[in-house]
Amino acid sequence: MNMHAAMSADIKAVCARAAGESEATEAARQLSPQLARALAAAGFFNMFVPTALGGSELPPPDAMARLEYLAHHDAASAWV
Repeated sequence: MNMHAAMSADIKAVCARAAGESEATEAARQLSPQLARALAAAGFFNMFVPTALGGSELPPPDAMARLEYLAHHDAASAWV
């Protein structure tokens, strides 16, 4: 499966944003608040949270594919 084709438009957009901010993220040694909010809005911070608690409860392979896609664009963002 081509991971690039399987990603939604919002995931692709936030990953492109992370790539664009990668030098600033590295220099600051933290995500910008705006990038952190964008990652949250795209669902990166609730992928493993059960749906009963308001998360998306993604299957591990799906969540890892998203993290791998993010890491391809900006490794530092994927560590968060």
